[in-house]
Amino acid sequence: MQFLLYICSSFVLFNGLIQGGFGLEYAEHPKNAIIPIFAMIFSSLVSWPIVHYVLAMFGFGVFGVFLVFPISVVSCVFIVKVSALFRGNPHEELEPRLFSGFNGIAFFSAFQTVLFAQTALQALLFALGGAVGFVCIIMIVSGIQKRSDIEAVPQFFMGQPLLLVSTGLVSLIFTELLPMVIHLFTR
Repeated sequence: MQFLLYICSSFVLFNGLIQGGFGLEYAEHPKNAIIPIFAMIFSSLVSWPIVHYVLAMFGFGVFGVFLVFPISVVSCVFIVKVSALFRGNPHEELEPRLFSGFNGIAFFSAFQTVLFAQTALQALLFALGGAVGFVCIIMIVSGIQKRSDIEAVPQFFMGQPLLLVSTGLVSLIFTELLPMVIHLFTR
C-alpha cells in the first residue's frame, strides 16, 4: 500500500508540466515526448544515487542538489545519443533544447526525486510515477487543444492562452487530489 502512495503522490505532486510549466511544448506535439520521458526517468535514477551516496560521502549534504542540473543534462545527452544509435543515425546534431534538460522537465523530475526519495525503491517509484503523470497530462492537454481546434473558441484564447488556462485548471485539480490520495492510502 505504501508503494501505491509513492506512485500516486508522485503522479499528482511531482508533475513538472502542471506545477512549473516545464515541458509545455510536448503538450502541443505529444509524439516528440518519448525521449524526454525516458530522460526524466534516467536522470532521476542517476541523480539520486550520485547525490545520496557519492556526494554525501564527500560531505556535500544539501549542496549536492546543485549538481542535479548538470547531471540531468548529461543524462539527456546520453538518452538522445542512445536513441540516435537505435535509429541508425549516430552522428545527428544535438538540439539546443537538449542542453536545458528538455526545457527543465528532466531536471524537475530529478530534483524532486533527490529531495523526497529516501531509498532507491522510492526513487524508482517517484521517477516512474512522475513519468506516468507527465504522460497523462500531455494526453489531457493535447486533447483540450485538439478540441479547441474543432469547437468555437474566442480569438484571445486561441493557442498558448488556452494551454496556460487548461494547465492551471489541471494543476488545481491535481493539487486538491493529493490530500485525498494520501488519506486513501494511509488509512
